[in-house]
This record gives sequence, C-alpha cells and structure tokens, in this order.
Amino acid sequence: MLILFEHVEYFRWEATEGEGRRRNALPFEQESGNLGTSLVAFVNVEQGDGENGANIERAVKMIDKMALDLEVENMVLYPFAHLTPEGHATHDSAVDVIAELGRQIVATGSAYHLVSIPFGCSKMRESKVLGHNKAVLLRSIR
Repeated sequence: MLILFEHVEYFRWEATEGEGRRRNALPFEQESGNLGTSLVAFVNVEQGDGENGANIERAVKMIDKMALDLEVENMVLYPFAHLTPEGHATHDSAVDVIAELGRQIVATGSAYHLVSIPFGCSKMRESKVLGHNKAVLLRSIR
C-alpha cells in the first residue's frame, strides 16, 4: 500500500459519474464537500493488501499518528490508484481495504472528522497545500 499525505489549508471535492462507480461503498462517503484544514490520504491499494491485516493495521497507525502530529480536525481517505504503474489491487479488493481502513480509524476513537471520497469515479478537487516539511509525504506500507 502506498499513501500520499497532503496537509492542506482547505479541501473541496465533487464526485462525478464513472464506469466503475460504486455508490456508498465506503463508510463515511460524501459525494461532495468543502473542508477546512485537513490531512488528505491518497490511498493506493496494491495486490495482497487485503490479504494481510497487518498492512491495514500499520496504515491505520500511520494515518492516526500523522493526523495527531499535525493536529488536524479533518481526515480524508481518497482512493487513488495512480501512485504505481502496476500491481494495483482489484477494484473490489481496493474498496474493501479502504473501507476497513475507515472502520478501524473510527474504532481508534480519534478526535478528527473522517470523510471518504467515492471510489471508482472521476472527481473534481481543489486544495491548498500548506508550506512545511510534513505537508507532503509519501509512505509505503509493506
């Protein structure tokens, strides 16, 4: 699993229709929105991530730590299969893994507001990345 983190001043999005669209496939899914300061996690699920619960656990701990370190009020899970040219999980597996990430994040009792962006469709997004050394980070979870 690869996760690209962006600490943003604001984050706006709107989902549009797409061939692989599965409505309400993810917990806390919102079709559109406008959030203030947030941590956006662009999640690229790779083959085998769904078979290894340890990868999901590690991802939850990493996401939670980043959000707490940056003291964000909003956490956004953004399905993003564009971080690697090959080795992607299947569509269904990626949805399952990201959904489980969301469920486990909420189960930790974290204080931030969690939002999931719809999976399998085109999206319009706008954000302003903050200017500090942890504002954009790429992490690999194996």
